[in-house]
Amino acid sequence: VEPFASKINFQVKALNNQTLVAQDAEELSDFRSKVAELNRKVSGTSNLMQESKEKMGILKHALLTYPNTEINLVSEIKSLELLYDSCAIVLWGDRLKSSKEFETLSGISERLGLLEYMLYDNTTGVTKSHGTTLELVSDQYKDLRVKLDGLIVRLTVLEKQLEKASVPYTKGKDQNWKEY
Repeated sequence: VEPFASKINFQVKALNNQTLVAQDAEELSDFRSKVAELNRKVSGTSNLMQESKEKMGILKHALLTYPNTEINLVSEIKSLELLYDSCAIVLWGDRLKSSKEFETLSGISERLGLLEYMLYDNTTGVTKSHGTTLELVSDQYKDLRVKLDGLIVRLTVLEKQLEKASVPYTKGKDQNWKEY
């Protein structure tokens, strides 16, 4: 390998071909960082919800099929499924209604995705609409996490109750499953 050309220092300058230029580029960069961080949290919450739904299905199956389990725990599973459904509507919107072409409110993911799209090539700065959307999505996300954290705690309690009934290994248990 041999060098084709020598190194040259240079400085990039804007072409000034933008109609509207951001008054405060640092503010735009900070806002994009906040949106990216919220997107990271929402993506993680989405994965956590899918894992929780899968765990609920497994626990429900164990309750219905394994002998010596308390059948009244099925009502707890049903309650958890309803709580999950309310969380899913907040996160993803009402997919059932929208699939039938009814207008529905946007979920957190859709609003956040739209905000990210608006900021993708934005050079004009942060608008009031951007700020309002981020604030709304952040508040909805905080409320969602409270509900979801409660669901996860209740799932853990239900799992411990199944352990007392000597239900064998179910997917999602930690490495100590052999003790039960």
